[in-house]
Amino acid sequence: MNNYMGLEDQSPHRLAQEQRVVIPSKTADWFDADSIAQIEKDSLPEFFTSLYPSKTPQIYKEYRTFII
Repeated sequence: MNNYMGLEDQSPHRLAQEQRVVIPSKTADWFDADSIAQIEKDSLPEFFTSLYPSKTPQIYKEYRTFII
């Protein structure tokens, strides 16, 4: 029985909700803490289109820096 973090419920519904999170490392050639890579702009366009006043490149960079 797997009781690690309460994972004894191994139903397909529960497993479908689990997702792998990939954190950029210093070995990722596209990641630079001082700039925003094109892959980030393509993945989250709402921060780079000026459609939403609360979503700016500066805010995105602050969010990313906080998370990492």
